[in-house]
Amino acid sequence: MRPKDGQKALYYQLLNGLYDAVLILDEHGHVVDCSVRCEEVLGYKREDMWDLPIDKIIVGLTVPMLRNLSRNIAEQHHVLMNARCYRRDGSSFAGEVGVSGLSLTRRKNMVFAIRNIERRKAAMDELRRSQTALEVSLAPTFVCDQEGYFRQTNPALLEAFGMTEEQAKKARFMDILPDSARSFLRASCGERIKEKINVQSEGGSVTLTVSLTPIKNGAEIVGVAGSVLQ
Repeated sequence: MRPKDGQKALYYQLLNGLYDAVLILDEHGHVVDCSVRCEEVLGYKREDMWDLPIDKIIVGLTVPMLRNLSRNIAEQHHVLMNARCYRRDGSSFAGEVGVSGLSLTRRKNMVFAIRNIERRKAAMDELRRSQTALEVSLAPTFVCDQEGYFRQTNPALLEAFGMTEEQAKKARFMDILPDSARSFLRASCGERIKEKINVQSEGGSVTLTVSLTPIKNGAEIVGVAGSVLQ
């Protein structure tokens, strides 16, 4: 059955209104339709994508793999996978691909919704590098939210202040260094702080250098990072 003109118009409104680049494949893994976003994301115009094998975009996606995906879709209704996706010019990007089923004709079609996650992947890689640097740092280092509660602490800080990870999650910066409470407030308002304070310990007075810097998301301050040196 052919869709009525009104149904066809609605179909293309929905298809072209999606943020992802959407490909509709036949049972052989060839493109039979696509959204306008494909040109921006993949570099192909709609007329150039007709009958294009999906392995031109996701290299290594063979017919047996497509059959396996089709079976998984029948059982789970939706599959999400990460893949290296290739543009028409040969460049590539890290993609998140949602695969689902659709009945446009008498045979089942597969729908591939491709999203470029290169920026997200780069941010996650940077976060992992930062986390590793935090863990191996010999200086007590931390990240707090704007209220001063610890969100990340490294082993050196836990050892220096005699806390476990569970205790640190419930503590605030001002609880362990009350003399720097005002400096923390200034940092949470946007200032970069470096100061020396004297702290009483069992062995007497200890001089600590406290460094605090605001963490920003765009123009918004979302927390404070810092370190403590003796």
